[in-house]
Amino acid sequence: MRTRTVRTFIVFIYLFLIFVALAGISTLLARPATRIDPTMLDKDLRQVLEPEHLLLVISNESPFKPTSWCRQCHRTHDDEWTNSMHYQSWRDPIFQKYYKGYLAYLENPEVITEDTYEVVMGREVEKSWTKSERKGRLSYKEQEEINKKEILRHGDTRTYKEYMLREDPNAGNEFVHLTGEELGVVIHGQGLLPDGLIDGKVQINCLRCHAPGADITLDRDMLLENNADGVFCDYCHNIIDRYDDVHYILSINSQIKQGPYVTTVSSSHCIEPSKLITQSQYCKDCHQYTNPLGVPIYNVYAEWFDSDYNAGSNITNCQDCHMPTYTGRSARNSDVRPNVFDHTFYGGNDDTFLKECATVDIDSTIDAEEINIEVTVKNARAGHNLPASSGLRELVLIVRLKGPEGETIWHGKRVYTRVYGDLEGNPTLDHWHAAQILSDTTLKAGAEQIEEFTVPRPDVEGSVYVTAQLFYRRTPEDQPNIVEYIPRPTRVDNAVHFIQ
Repeated sequence: MRTRTVRTFIVFIYLFLIFVALAGISTLLARPATRIDPTMLDKDLRQVLEPEHLLLVISNESPFKPTSWCRQCHRTHDDEWTNSMHYQSWRDPIFQKYYKGYLAYLENPEVITEDTYEVVMGREVEKSWTKSERKGRLSYKEQEEINKKEILRHGDTRTYKEYMLREDPNAGNEFVHLTGEELGVVIHGQGLLPDGLIDGKVQINCLRCHAPGADITLDRDMLLENNADGVFCDYCHNIIDRYDDVHYILSINSQIKQGPYVTTVSSSHCIEPSKLITQSQYCKDCHQYTNPLGVPIYNVYAEWFDSDYNAGSNITNCQDCHMPTYTGRSARNSDVRPNVFDHTFYGGNDDTFLKECATVDIDSTIDAEEINIEVTVKNARAGHNLPASSGLRELVLIVRLKGPEGETIWHGKRVYTRVYGDLEGNPTLDHWHAAQILSDTTLKAGAEQIEEFTVPRPDVEGSVYVTAQLFYRRTPEDQPNIVEYIPRPTRVDNAVHFIQ
């Protein structure tokens, strides 16, 4: 009898311990993963941060799901994304170099006066840039202003889209007026730093695109989870619309995620089919940017918009090239689909993707005194100018005349890029100083550029031949401050032409 009692007591103890363990695990799972415990912060860090800012971060939960939450079901997409430049957009060492230079400029700027910025190369700069906020742009720091902005909604987030797409813009409004706070909608504008020319400083909100989570939560020190992950899952899949053609509208703190498929269900969250997520307009807010001096720095959307890729009934959108589809599962245990989107976001960072995005072809003639070489360079696959904007990228053509033993007798070079200049006309890669475009030799979508070279006929025995190689450089070769991060140029295409 005593043995049975002891056994019963031991079983009870085991069950009690299991119950306590399960209760502890459930508590940990229920606790928001993004809340900061002030006691866990480094003491020196707490002293460095301003008390008001620290209080904001400590009391603020990120409205976004951490990528680890998404990975539970979307492991393949997470693996793809971690190999993308979207994941690296904040961590990228070249960005960090320029961002630190920009912060140093803000500390001690060369103040621009009204006389110097009012007219830039004969162009009138918009007067509105002198204000603290440009018309139509909302500051997240003044949240009450966003809350006052009426957003139309009835029932759920779908109705806002229905209202925006209504056939008669002047029709009577039958929708319920709710503020942004009540709707759970945020217009992502100028969070940590308003864009514009303010008090003689050229202010550019780099984090709005390079770390959008940090920009929305005002977390400039990247203390909240997700914020250092650049452009992450829950930010993109919460975009429900665009406002004033320059701002995203996000339905944050929502269990409704935007996706490309009409017939999709999930046990983890609701899925709303989004046409916008498959269109080029979806990429525009970050990949089309004009600085406060009126100079287009990132111009790829406008270049695509004016190209043949945006003509006719069969439009090629950004996603068609940069997110190619494959047959597979978009989530664990989901159906196999023939059109799952790759989240690697292929671009200029991927050598394979760059292959034959441009092509070279050679023709030449020879006479008694000279050789005439004609090289045709073509933007064959990019739906925008090649290389893309910002002034960092270069397409480099190297042409060589070689002798019968393969020795180089002569060589020529052409560089295709965009060069920005400051107010005095000096070349600059600093976007906050760019006041004009000094030159633009980038190749438009589908365009050909014919390069002609005349070379004295070499005095050699045997036949000679011409080679043309086209390389893609991610940063200019004359930038010693970032040369340590520059990968080797990628050979895009090459051609050989023998001369009898």
